[in-house]
Amino acid sequence: MNTRTVLILLGLSGIAGCAAPGKAVDPPLPEPRGTDSRALGHFIDAKRYKIAGQIEEAVESLRAAIAIDSTAATLYSSLARNLITLNRLAEAGEAARKAVQLEPRSPDHRWLLYDTLVKGQTDTLLATAQLRAITRLNPSDFRAYAHLLQIYTAGRQRQEVLRVLDRAASVPTSNIRFDLLIADGYQRLNLPDRAAGIYRRILHRDPKQVQIWNRLGDLTLAGGDTLQAATIYRSGLAHFQHRLNKTTVTLWKKLIAIYDREGHLEALISETPLDTVFIDRFSVHLPRSIPESGEGTELDTLRFRHTEALLDRLIRELPERHDLLGRKASLLLSMDRPEEARKSFFRAISLKSDPMYSLGVAHSYLNERDWDPAIGILNGLLGETPADSELYDRIVFNLGRAYAVSNRTAQARNVYRQAADARPDELRFRLAIGRTYLAEKDWEAAIPELESLLNRLEGETELLEDVLYDLGHGYERAGRFDSAVAVFQRLLARAPDNHQALNYLGYMFAEKGVRLGEAENYIKRALKGDPKNGAYLDSMGWVYFQQERYREAMRFLKLALKAEESRLNEIEVALRTAGQLENLSIILDHVGDAARALGNIDEAIEHWRRAAELNPGNESIRRKLQSVRPNNASGP
Repeated sequence: MNTRTVLILLGLSGIAGCAAPGKAVDPPLPEPRGTDSRALGHFIDAKRYKIAGQIEEAVESLRAAIAIDSTAATLYSSLARNLITLNRLAEAGEAARKAVQLEPRSPDHRWLLYDTLVKGQTDTLLATAQLRAITRLNPSDFRAYAHLLQIYTAGRQRQEVLRVLDRAASVPTSNIRFDLLIADGYQRLNLPDRAAGIYRRILHRDPKQVQIWNRLGDLTLAGGDTLQAATIYRSGLAHFQHRLNKTTVTLWKKLIAIYDREGHLEALISETPLDTVFIDRFSVHLPRSIPESGEGTELDTLRFRHTEALLDRLIRELPERHDLLGRKASLLLSMDRPEEARKSFFRAISLKSDPMYSLGVAHSYLNERDWDPAIGILNGLLGETPADSELYDRIVFNLGRAYAVSNRTAQARNVYRQAADARPDELRFRLAIGRTYLAEKDWEAAIPELESLLNRLEGETELLEDVLYDLGHGYERAGRFDSAVAVFQRLLARAPDNHQALNYLGYMFAEKGVRLGEAENYIKRALKGDPKNGAYLDSMGWVYFQQERYREAMRFLKLALKAEESRLNEIEVALRTAGQLENLSIILDHVGDAARALGNIDEAIEHWRRAAELNPGNESIRRKLQSVRPNNASGP
C-alpha cells in the first residue's frame, strides 16, 4: 500500500485529523553557519527570490550555494522546500535525504523528508521510519504519533498501533487533544481500562473538563457498572457545585437515566454516609426533567415518586429544614395530592412562618374546589403583603380566580380594583377587571374598560394581544360587528398565527354568511395551529354548511363533536363549566342542521334534543324541534 493510499484511508477514519498537518510548514530557516561567504550570498539571494515568488530562480541560487558548500544541511532543506513548491518531488526527496544525512538529529529535516515521501507516493517504509525517529528525537511531538497511528491503523497492524499508543501514553503532556487521541485509540483496541487511565490523567490535571467526566462515565457504563458510572458522573458534578446549566446538563441527564433503573435510587438513599448535598440538588433538578405537558407517562410518574423519595430521605436526615417540607408540599400539589400537600405546608409553617407556604395551603384548597378556606387565606395574605412584593400578583390573581369560579364576580372585580389602585402601572389588573364584565356578559361595561388600555400597551406585545382579543369578543357580543372585525384584523396584523383570533374572525363571517372565502382561509390557518380543536373543526364545518357543501360540513362537524365530547369526558362532571357545555350544545345544533340539510331528520332531531338538554334556554333549538314535530310522532 503506498503512502498516499494510507493517508486517504486514515482521513476517513478521523483518528488524528486534528493533529496532523496537511502539508509541510516552512519554519524560519537559519542561515548556514561557518559556510563560505559566496554560498551564503546565494542563500540570501534564494530567500529574496522566494519572497518575490520567483521559485525557479531560488532553486538555482541554492544549487549554486551547494556547489560551493555541500556540507550545510540548511541549504539542502531550503532547496527541498522550494522544489516541493514546484512539485518536483523526486528532486525534493533527494535534497531532504541529504539534509537528514548531514543532520540526522534534526526532527525538522526528518519531517521534510517525510513530507516529500508522502507527496511523492514513494517509500512507505522510509516514511514510517522518519516518524519513528522523530518520536525518539522529540518524544513530545504528537504529530508523529498521530501519523504513525494513522498508518498502522490503516494497515490493521494492531500490535504496532498498541506499541505507538503505549509509547505516546508514557510521555508527560498537558495536551488534552492528544491524550484524547490516545484514549480513543485504546478504546478502538477494546482496552477500556487503559483508556480510563488516560481520562483520569486528564482529570487529575484539570477536573473542570466536563467532557472527560462524560467519557469516563460512559466508558464505565458501557462496561456494565452502572453504580460506578453514577459515582463518576457525580464526582464530575461536584466540581461544578452540582449546578444544572449548559455545561453540566449532559451529566445530569445520564445520572437521571441511571437512577430511573429499578433499585438504583434505593441504593442512593441508603448510602452511608448520606451525600445530602448531591441528593438535595438532585431533588431540585429531577422534577425539571418531567415535561410540563402533563401527559402523565409512566416515566413521569416514576420521576415524581423518586423526587418524593429523595425529599423524604432528606427530611428524615435534616428535620429542621423547612424548605424541604415546602418543596415536598409543592411536589404533592403537582401530583394532585392536595390534602397531603396541605399537611406538608403546615409542617413547614410550624418551622417558619412564610407567606409562600400559606399561599401553598390556599392552592391546596383551590385544587379541591374548596373556595371559602382558600379565599379566607388569600384575603389574609392580601392584607399583609406589600404591593411591591413578588408574591402580590400571585395572591391577587389567585384570589380573583377563586371568587370568579365560585360565581362571585363582583368580589373578584373588587380585588382587581384594589390591586389596580395599589399598582396603577400594572395593566394586567385592569385587563382582569374588564374580563369580570365579560364573564357577566356586561358588554357595555367591558368595552370601555378594555378600550382604555389600548393606548397604554403599545410596548407590551403579549398583553396588547390579549386586550385586542377580549375587546373583539366584547364588540362581537355587543352586536358591533364591524368594530369586532377591525379589532381582530389589527390583532392578526400583529400576530398572524394567533389561531384563536383566526378562528374567532372566521366563525364570525360564517355566522353572518359573509366573506366565506376569507372565513375558510382563516379557519384553515387556525387548524394548522391546533388541528384537533373541536371549536375550530366546528367553525370549518359551519363555513362549509353556509357554502351549502353539506357533506364536507358534516364530516368536519362530526370530527368536532367527537373532539369536544372526548375533551369533556376527561373532566369530572362537577368540574365542567357552563361555557364548555354551551360549546358542545352549539356543535350538536350544527350537526343537527347539517343532518336536516342532508335529509336525515331522525338524526337531526336526536342532535337537537341533546343540544336542548345542554342549553334549555336556547329558543332557536326549541323552534327547530317544534318545526319537525308534526312529521315525527316521537317528537318532544
